[in-house]
Amino acid sequence: MGHDIYAYRPSEVAYLRKSFTNPTRHKLYEYLDCEEYDNNQSGSGEYASFERSQIKDALVHARADPEPDEPIIEFLEKCLEGMDDEIIICFG
Repeated sequence: MGHDIYAYRPSEVAYLRKSFTNPTRHKLYEYLDCEEYDNNQSGSGEYASFERSQIKDALVHARADPEPDEPIIEFLEKCLEGMDDEIIICFG
């Protein structure tokens, strides 16, 4: 079990994997303000659309974290690089 998170536009832009035992597995959901897609041991399996401003805000929060999580920062940077106005993220 774990969190397999994919970003699409329309092909895959970014991928992030967090095992269900990883203590940082909830951080991306917090940064994106979408905790409803976090089912604790894995993602909900649902898709959500995010605007560029939401990804930028999440990246600001991720970089400001006292214990920054580099894989999450890289995921968000890749999202920004690969998107226009919005991107679809699957929380698996």
